[in-house]
Amino acid sequence: MAKLRILAAVLLVGTMAAASSAALADDFSGEDGDDGTPIQAPENGTSTILHHASMGTPEIDLTVDGGDGGDSAGWGGPGGNGGKGGLVTASGTDIANGITIVARGGNGGSGDGFDDGNGGDGGDVDLTLSGHIGMNGPNTSVRIDVAGGTGTVSGQGGTVVVHVADGTEVASRIAVQNASQATLDFSGITVKDKAEFKALNEYLSNPANAAIGGATINGHNYMWNGFTDIQSVLAAIRKLVGSTGIPAHPDYLDCRPGGVKAIDKGDVVTFNAKGDGGWFHVGELVDGGFFSSNVSGWTVTLDGKGRKQVAQVWNGAGELVSTCKL
Repeated sequence: MAKLRILAAVLLVGTMAAASSAALADDFSGEDGDDGTPIQAPENGTSTILHHASMGTPEIDLTVDGGDGGDSAGWGGPGGNGGKGGLVTASGTDIANGITIVARGGNGGSGDGFDDGNGGDGGDVDLTLSGHIGMNGPNTSVRIDVAGGTGTVSGQGGTVVVHVADGTEVASRIAVQNASQATLDFSGITVKDKAEFKALNEYLSNPANAAIGGATINGHNYMWNGFTDIQSVLAAIRKLVGSTGIPAHPDYLDCRPGGVKAIDKGDVVTFNAKGDGGWFHVGELVDGGFFSSNVSGWTVTLDGKGRKQVAQVWNGAGELVSTCKL
């Protein structure tokens, strides 16, 4: 009887060894983790908002982690894959104690004789800030974590976009952790001072300042870290008069004599002129440089400084056609 038991055991082991590893993986693999539940939060995250009386505790606290993968369900199976962190779309207005959003990928489950499961990717966050944020909070007014889960292959960090509305006051830092891509969007803010506008766009367009930086915009201080890029501020549209002295289209410059239309679009001024065949596009003035779009040799040059600076429009024969006040 002992010999029969040994023989049966040998036969069983031989049968198991002959089975493919793929079959074993199918039979004994751990279950994949669930993806985090998306949150389409209304204003101030009303459906999931947590109010706290203690100072420093986030007033909006949203967590939508992906589920962890299951461990191997039996002998010789791989772990399940972690779920992706949930999608968060939210806005916060006048949030005294700050905002915390966590949307991490789930971790891969543990395998038994096979690889652990892969980590899930971090969730994606789209957050809009307005009003007063974090006035009662500590060192971080907004904290976002979108880390990928761990595993044989770790998950990627999620993507984050934080929009800052015009006039928003943020008491302390806007911090993003573990994102694969994170954009801080100031494009909804209008800066009226030309020198401030130019300096801000130069600073904000430097990728090194996205990772950690700070700026004062229209008198409001902003600090941030963990971003990969920044959408710059917009310039104010000038309200000047046309060549007749009558208020023209709000973004038309005053060009005299007539025959030229110059349109200020903030960081670009476009020029059109009236020729024998009607109106045609002359070119664009960008950061003091002229880029021609015509084949007739027309150009635009700058003259003067400060408030007395003008753009001079020249035709193909080198004749001054019109002067536009900037």
